[in-house]
Amino acid sequence: MPHTAGDSGMLGWADGVDAALAAIPPVGTTAGTVAAGDDSRFGSGGGSTPDAFVVDAATYGDGTTDSTAHVQAKIALAIANGGGTVLVPYTAAGYAFAGTLTLDARVTMICDSRVTLKAVGTSRTSLILFAGGSTDATLSGFTINGNGVITSAIVNLFGAMTRPTVTGCTILDNYTSQYGIQMAGLGPGADMVDAHIDNNNFDGVGIAVVGHNNHLNTKIRGNRITNCGFGIQMVGNNAAGCTSIDLLIEKNHISSMHPGLGAQYPIQFSGYLGFEHTRPRVIGNTIIGHGTAYADPTTPGTADQISLSSCQDFEVSGNTSNDGGDMGITVALGNLRGKVSDNICLRNNMCGIDIGDPTSIGDRDITITGNVLMNNGQDRLSSGTPAGHAGIAVAGHLVSHVAISGNVLGDDQATHTQAYGVSLQNADMVSLGPDIDAGNITATYFKGTGCTNITKVTTAAF
Repeated sequence: MPHTAGDSGMLGWADGVDAALAAIPPVGTTAGTVAAGDDSRFGSGGGSTPDAFVVDAATYGDGTTDSTAHVQAKIALAIANGGGTVLVPYTAAGYAFAGTLTLDARVTMICDSRVTLKAVGTSRTSLILFAGGSTDATLSGFTINGNGVITSAIVNLFGAMTRPTVTGCTILDNYTSQYGIQMAGLGPGADMVDAHIDNNNFDGVGIAVVGHNNHLNTKIRGNRITNCGFGIQMVGNNAAGCTSIDLLIEKNHISSMHPGLGAQYPIQFSGYLGFEHTRPRVIGNTIIGHGTAYADPTTPGTADQISLSSCQDFEVSGNTSNDGGDMGITVALGNLRGKVSDNICLRNNMCGIDIGDPTSIGDRDITITGNVLMNNGQDRLSSGTPAGHAGIAVAGHLVSHVAISGNVLGDDQATHTQAYGVSLQNADMVSLGPDIDAGNITATYFKGTGCTNITKVTTAAF
């Protein structure tokens, strides 16, 4: 679907789908019934109205008949036409697929959002594949069920392509598939440009951006993700000359990460061999209670809610990251020049924001400002140990040039869990304050061992 240039707001749910369908009579009416084998087109094919090729609902919409060859033939007709729309009419049972569908250039596959596409038969890596080399392929409005037979990604964007779009879909599985959507490639030069993953629902599966090629200007916006091990995962591979540039993760809602599915990172940038992510922006996302951290405080989650490594010129702002298994936000393992601002991090098991790691290869030139960091250190409730965690922790080898100011730091619980506002350990060239002490913490600032060149723009004592 088209996107306005520069638009970073949340798009309407399945934007444009309902309008396109309104002109098509429902299945079962005289005008809406499509005879078997009928390849007649809806729309003029001229101007801005694409030709449309309609799937035979009467023959294939029973939820059991294999629809793969029939729907692929409709896609082929659209491709031969120079592009067009494949319309899948509503049936209560949906459509079964024993094979893999391949979308190609300038093909939009669209339906009523109630229509289900279900994988059946033997196991395979994908249900829907976006072809490498394609331009303007779009998948919109479906419920897509991996059904326990898809082993890799239910929807796979693989290879060099421009403006692939998945919007308004519900993608689900019973934890067999690794990902709901995977964006990957064939190596350096196989660039994926202007991908849009907007306003989808994910249940049991998440989104992966895998660095086997360059990802340029990818936007992941307005999605709801639940019950999976990784929500949105960016995997760098700089050793192969691959990276992500200008990746935007915005206004997604991620909750109830599944405790039995690995490390449970709602949002993760990974990479260990250089700056593999340039100018990533993580903006306005909501992450609530991943793992089972507070549904059952004795069995917390196991990982950080927003985790960045190997990023440069990054922005993490306006996110809500509460009730996590470890940290609300972590910036560790080789990050350079970034800003963490205006986030809310409450009741995380350890710290609200963590910069660096005891084994870190260095994080520097980071600004932390305007965040609300309260009631963290919740692992005290299950472990029984004294409060020891902080709203902000700066620790690790080669962590330097960190500026901290304008944050709200405190604890307003009956049983206090957050000991400090800011805790420093093995940090160099850190400027502190002024920050807002909201009360009920041992100290606004705590300086541990190995700290050098610490500057306080505040009267608060260590």
